Amino acid sequence: MNKHRTKRLASAIVALGALLVTTAAVSAPAGAQPRTASDDFNPGESYFGTNDYIEYLPGNLPVVFAAPHAGSLEPSSIPARTRETCGSDDFATVNDDNTEQLAREIQSAFYERTGMYPHVVINHLSRNRLDANRPIGVAACGNAEAEQAWTEFHGFIDTAKDQIEESYGKGWFTDLHGHGHAVQRLELGYGLNAAALRLSDDELNRDPSHESSASFRVFSEGSPLSFADLLRGSTALGTLFEEAGYPATPSQQDPAPAEGEPFFSGGYNTRVHGCMNGGQICGLQIEHNRSIRDLEDLPDYANALYDVYSEYLLTNFGILVQSPAQGLDTLAADVAGLVQRGELSGKHGTALTAKLNSAKRQLERDERSAQKMIRAFVRHVGALSRSGDVSATDAERLTALARRVVQTMHAQVEAR
Repeated sequence: MNKHRTKRLASAIVALGALLVTTAAVSAPAGAQPRTASDDFNPGESYFGTNDYIEYLPGNLPVVFAAPHAGSLEPSSIPARTRETCGSDDFATVNDDNTEQLAREIQSAFYERTGMYPHVVINHLSRNRLDANRPIGVAACGNAEAEQAWTEFHGFIDTAKDQIEESYGKGWFTDLHGHGHAVQRLELGYGLNAAALRLSDDELNRDPSHESSASFRVFSEGSPLSFADLLRGSTALGTLFEEAGYPATPSQQDPAPAEGEPFFSGGYNTRVHGCMNGGQICGLQIEHNRSIRDLEDLPDYANALYDVYSEYLLTNFGILVQSPAQGLDTLAADVAGLVQRGELSGKHGTALTAKLNSAKRQLERDERSAQKMIRAFVRHVGALSRSGDVSATDAERLTALARRVVQTMHAQVEAR
């Protein structure tokens, strides 16, 4: 993997004097807005900030993974963080073992499955020097060198989010962590504490404050599914992890931690980089139990995570984390399902599938022709909807997915 210094990093980051924000802030980090042009980066390669403390591996898929507590560097120029110097009770220095390796395995799994990359941001400083999942005051404790690293960590995430919104319109952020709790399961932090999760589905849906505080608020508000269904219904992230063999809460199988069981509900990064406060990048924090983080088990888990994310994001939010060819296969499978259920005639299904197969054959030879055939597919679906041969809901879903495939094709081309 090639190693690069970030181009124009100094000009991309504002003066440190503008960095000091209150530790209570949960809005976008002041001063952490490099927003360097995405064409400065090659997907899959490593770029480093000052002193190699922060690493950014840019991607061309609409997902971002961050590892804020993955580091081990303890430079003498950054004093050890203490509760007294940081001035806050919201204080910890324990690293999350093997989360750097986890982030890299996830990147590898996505590339092996799609030929495309997720965005990954890794903090290489030990948590006793920088806590990249806290506001800057508690995170860096007043040290300018640590503040610079904090700015670059969040700035790289913002750069990834900007690229995703520009290329795809929306995407998903995941903050990777590890827990040492006795119950061996994934803890999915959407900003709701354990007491809130122990409420009934009706209670969660009735009180809008729960949805408004969630790190996927914007997507939930625009979804036909209820908030509780997205949180722990049949297509929820935790439910899909459970079905893949990885226990998780909240999920249909494990709706909430029991009274007295510790649970991490999501921290600063989830609040800032999810969509609780708006925007089209939603997300969550995943706390991984110790057994998942054993090095020999990471590749299997990373591949399972790709499968789960591919289904979850497409089914619930229309986010495609597949290559264009895979996206066309997904479209063809959707058309076949409509025919099998009697919701589309065999004749129309055959005609639509022929267009998709033609587009797939053109992908390697002539992308413009492939896009032209996908547009023909969309026009055909629209005609079938107007004639009543396919429902408006199914037509909207097929059209949206076809457009996501075209967006992915553009993202691939831009990355070359």
